[in-house]
Amino acid sequence: MMIAHRAINALAILDAIAHTCVINAECQRHEKVEIVASSSLDQPVDIQVTTLTPGGEATLNVGDPFTVAALTGQESRLLTQDTSGLHRYYNLSAQCAVAPAAGTLTVTMYFYVKESS
Repeated sequence: MMIAHRAINALAILDAIAHTCVINAECQRHEKVEIVASSSLDQPVDIQVTTLTPGGEATLNVGDPFTVAALTGQESRLLTQDTSGLHRYYNLSAQCAVAPAAGTLTVTMYFYVKESS
């Protein structure tokens, strides 16, 4: 079963600061997470996924950051237990090095959930 979560919905980024959101995976039964980012921004945008350590005292990168190209760029990443571990909470950060003048960013996270036995 797949659960889609729209993490960022048509966000118009007009600056060069980090825009973040927190995603609650709502269960720890997911087997993998696919992150799909689509951008019509007129500047490339960098995406970084992080999580908190078990005690919540520090932030950890989840996988490598990736860049979505300017003007109709689309990129996706797959997170699995083997590649990056699976977490209950994810923080998603989107940032442009140069402030865009136009366009939007949409990021959807797809949680693939283990079927109950």
